[in-house]
Amino acid sequence: MNPYYEDELNVLFHGNSDQIADEIIKKCKPDLIVLDPPFEIWGETPIYDAKSIVCFTNFRYRHYVEMRYGEPRMELIWHFKDGRWTSHKLPRTTHETILYYGESGEAYVGERQDQTPKKKGKGSIGVHKMEERVYTPRPNKALNSVLCYPRNVSNPFGCWGKPLKLMEDIIKWSGAQSVFDPYAGSETTARACSNLAIPCVMIERNKDACDLIIQRIGGTLALF
Repeated sequence: MNPYYEDELNVLFHGNSDQIADEIIKKCKPDLIVLDPPFEIWGETPIYDAKSIVCFTNFRYRHYVEMRYGEPRMELIWHFKDGRWTSHKLPRTTHETILYYGESGEAYVGERQDQTPKKKGKGSIGVHKMEERVYTPRPNKALNSVLCYPRNVSNPFGCWGKPLKLMEDIIKWSGAQSVFDPYAGSETTARACSNLAIPCVMIERNKDACDLIIQRIGGTLALF
C-alpha cells in the first residue's frame, strides 16, 4: 500500500479508513489519534487504539463515542460566537464537544504570560489553613476546558473544519510525538503538526480533498 503523498513530516493515504487504518496504525504506532469523522457516521466507525485519542462530536452523536471508548478523561468545548441557526424553537448551535482519552502532557500550552511572582495571602481549604504563599506563573497559560476560536468559514470543505490554533493547542497538550488522522478532511491536523514539527499520517477518501491537502501543506501532487 503506497502513500498518495509523502514528505519529511507528512504521509497521506487516499482510501477508506475503515479498510486500511488498522494496517497503517500497526506500522506507524502513533501517540495520538485525531478522530473527526462526519458526525453522522460515528455509529459506524472502527475502534482505534493509541496512547491518546481525541474525538470531535456533538450532543446527538456523543453516545456513539462513549460506546466505543468509555468515559473520557476530559471533556472540552469548542465555542464559536458565529453559531448556526437551526430552529425558532431551539438555541443557536455555538459549540462542539471534544472528548479526550488517554495520556497527556502538562496543560500549560496557552498564550505567553507574565511570569512575575505573585504573593498569595493566607487561605484555607475546609479546616486546613495555609500559610502565605508565592505563586510563580508558568511561561504559558493553562489550557481552558472551553476553547474559544471562530469557525474557519473560509475552509473549502465547509465552515465546520477545525481552526488551526485549536488543533495546535490540543496536540501540544497531548504531548504526542506522532499523530494519525484517519479522516483528514482539508489538512488542519497536518498543518498543525507541521507547525509543531511532529510527524502526521493521514487517510482521506475524497481525492479532491487529498489534492487540496497536498497543495495547502506545500507539496507536489502524487509522489507515488
